[in-house]
Amino acid sequence: MEALGRITAVLLAAILLILFPLRYDATLQRQIREEVILQELINFVEHRKVEKKITKLQYQDFMDRMHGILDGFTVELICYREFVYDQGETREQLLYTDMVNRVMEESVFFFEKGDYITIRILHDADGVIEQLESLFIPTGIKEQEYVYGGMIP
Repeated sequence: MEALGRITAVLLAAILLILFPLRYDATLQRQIREEVILQELINFVEHRKVEKKITKLQYQDFMDRMHGILDGFTVELICYREFVYDQGETREQLLYTDMVNRVMEESVFFFEKGDYITIRILHDADGVIEQLESLFIPTGIKEQEYVYGGMIP
């Protein structure tokens, strides 16, 4: 009986001394990664708003930076354009597939005043950080979403 108590104490000590600090470090790493991703999104969108265009090289550079930070992610580049007709009716048009195709084929996409650009990143990989975070408390979250956008002045 005494041996069982010692084994239990050793196992609990191992959990407290090793696994909890690992989980804490994983949480800090996730928070740092989220800050870096959001900063990259903000920089990319704000520069596109000022330049009023996106080039193939800029898009590929952004994707390369994201590949350095994340694994297992998808990027959606979304552009809304509002059309105003003579009768005062408005209609929004979603241009993201057209926009990405133009950037990749023509090497440039010019924004017009009033366009709204959004970048959405879906991170769906279950990496080491996510596994360590859900070690004791399973979150059930399999996908993280990062979104930033703005209107072209």
